[in-house]
This record gives sequence, structure tokens and C-alpha cells, in this order.
Amino acid sequence: MIDEKSFKLIYGQKDFMLEHDTLECLEKYMMTEDLATRLLSSYKKVEDPIIQESIVPKPIIQELVLKESPIKEPIVKELVLKEPIKKEPIVQGPPPIQKPQYKYHAKSKDSVFTCVFVAINGEQSLFQKGTTATNLLMNEKRLISEHLNKNPNALKASNYKLTIAKMNEIRCDLMTRPFMDKAAGGLVACAIYYKRPIYAVFEEIGAYLRFVSKEYVSDEEDGYNAVNADDIILRIEKGGRLYLDQSGKSADIRANYMALEHYEKPMLGASAYKLDELVGIHTRIFGPSDVKMSKPEYYEKLLVKMTECVSARLV
Repeated sequence: MIDEKSFKLIYGQKDFMLEHDTLECLEKYMMTEDLATRLLSSYKKVEDPIIQESIVPKPIIQELVLKESPIKEPIVKELVLKEPIKKEPIVQGPPPIQKPQYKYHAKSKDSVFTCVFVAINGEQSLFQKGTTATNLLMNEKRLISEHLNKNPNALKASNYKLTIAKMNEIRCDLMTRPFMDKAAGGLVACAIYYKRPIYAVFEEIGAYLRFVSKEYVSDEEDGYNAVNADDIILRIEKGGRLYLDQSGKSADIRANYMALEHYEKPMLGASAYKLDELVGIHTRIFGPSDVKMSKPEYYEKLLVKMTECVSARLV
């Protein structure tokens, strides 16, 4: 850009070229060598403030003199060596045998003998290659029948009194009847052949039948343990469904259930009971009642109920 003076000189005068024939009059405004010398001589040298600020003074390095500090002697404590405490070895015995806690419901129609067979041989024994469960059960029954036929007096070892006619009937029923009854001679034969106690527990009336051989000897002296692995427990629920209880807790059954006298006749004669005993059995089965009955009425009602429950068909 040009300054105001030059502008007026060049453009502000109409007769500029008439007064001046040449441009020598503008020489003083041109950047000639003389003008540059005059400008530089009048221009003072100024230090750049940015450069001054950027100058960082050199740090003064002082020599550090390390003085040796007196080292204290370490304090050594006397260590008292004590003899290690000898722990007596803990003698662990064999782990207790745990009985499987489960219910086995037989899928076979012959549910009574199937549960007994599973209690003796295990459930996996029903699934042998080359045969069926029905054939296994029939062969097992045949072995029991042959054993009883070879030993005619074997059934006399039962805890129930049996006549000769009744023993012949039990041997015959093993091979002729397709299904074993829950309260009949079939369980008598099984208890003697396997030498294992068998409990038929009737939940509806809170009672049980116990089939056992007189030759059976328990592992314990009294044979009435809280848990006895030898005992076969068959529970019959209300409605006639049967299952195998493998808990082995036969002592609980004897303590909390009522023992029936015989699988054919669950009660003794009426004269063997007192009125208070019949009332107690009635309350146990039917619950408390305000209705008072005579002794014969109590006895008849209880006998009908027990016989009906014991002889009821399984489902």
C-alpha cells in the first residue's frame, strides 16, 4: 500500500505530468541504497524478548559429599529351639456302609416277588443279556420250589404255625400262581429260602407282618438294631401300591407300627383283648372319636378293616 502523501502526489494532481517531465522527483521515495543506509543507521537494535525468555540458566551443580553414618551392630536375639509337638496319628477306621435311601417301585405285575428279588440281587440283575425279567423271576421261583420240595420240613422253620396242608399249598402256589401275594405263603417261602426277615408294612392301618425263619441269626446280639441291612421292607400305601424301602430301618417299624398276629387272621380272638386295648387300636386306625361302642362292636369293626386291608389287591 502507498501512503497518503504519495497518493495525493500521483492521483490527486491532475497536472502532475505537466509540471514534472520526469520521475526524478520521486527519487526520494524510492528504496535506493542511500535510503536503505539511512534507515538502517537510525534503526536501533532491539533484543528479542522471546529469545530472552527461552534462555534457561544452567543449573549449578554442587558436589554432594556423602558422610558415612555410623552403622549400628545388629541385635541378635537368642533363638530357643523347641522340640516339635508330636501329634499322635489318628487311626481312621473303615467308612460306615451307607444303605441307599430310595424307593423301588416294581414295574412287573408280580410286584411282590420282584421287590424281594431286587432286595436280594440288586436292580441291575433284572437287566441281564440274553433273557428277560419274567424269565429270571420264573427261574428264581423254580429254585425256591425245588429247595422246598427237597426239604419238606423247611417250612416248619417259619415264625408262623403252618399245617401240613398249608405247607403243601405254599409249595404248589410258587409254580402255579402267576403273582405272589403280599400277605400269603409266598413271603414265608422267601424268608426261609433267603434267610432274610421280610416286613410287609400296611400304611393305611399302621400295622405290619414280619416273615422270618427261626434259623435266621442277626449280626447283632438282639437282632433289633436301628438299621439292619438284612431286613427286606415292603411298604403298601393306601390304595394298594407297593414299593421296596431300602432304608433298613426296621426298628422304627417295630416301634411305631402295630404287629399283626398272622397273615391269614390279623387279630386274635375277642377274648384276648380288653376294652381299653380295642379303643386304643380303634383310635390308632380311625382317629379320635366321641362315639362309644361295646367291646364286640369295636372288635368286629377292627377285624373287618384289618382283613380288608391285608387282603386288598395291589395296583
